[in-house]
Amino acid sequence: MLKIRPYKQTDNDFIYTSWVNSYRPFCRWMPKRQYQRAYSNAIDRSLEAPDSITKVACLGTNEDVIIGWVHGAENLLHYLFVRPDFRFSILPHFPVADMLTQEIHKSGELLYTHWTFDFRRRLNDSYTYRPDCWRPNLDAKKETK
Repeated sequence: MLKIRPYKQTDNDFIYTSWVNSYRPFCRWMPKRQYQRAYSNAIDRSLEAPDSITKVACLGTNEDVIIGWVHGAENLLHYLFVRPDFRFSILPHFPVADMLTQEIHKSGELLYTHWTFDFRRRLNDSYTYRPDCWRPNLDAKKETK
């Protein structure tokens, strides 16, 4: 069975790797190292934002087996990732992506900031592409301890 749970610090590696690698085709113009460094920093800032919502889909029997995740704020979807082998459905009537999207999309219009080929299949009239809504603070210095 599938379970949706809150994001934990131990999810960082999976979230960073899956986001950076799956979005890379849309930033081919940027040198790979520069893209990885810039996007990792941007993801870090976005995850730390006070209004951010990050939920993880995992196996109900083992919360460490991540099937997918969603990140954004209420009615603002920054990124949705589902492992390829679970993309279209784990349970016939409850696709993983739909379950994760419902964690962010509470009512009305849903703004989304990252367009991908897989997400294109999910678009409907209540979704609006707004890349300008993703503005992680890249100038802030991360405090080190």
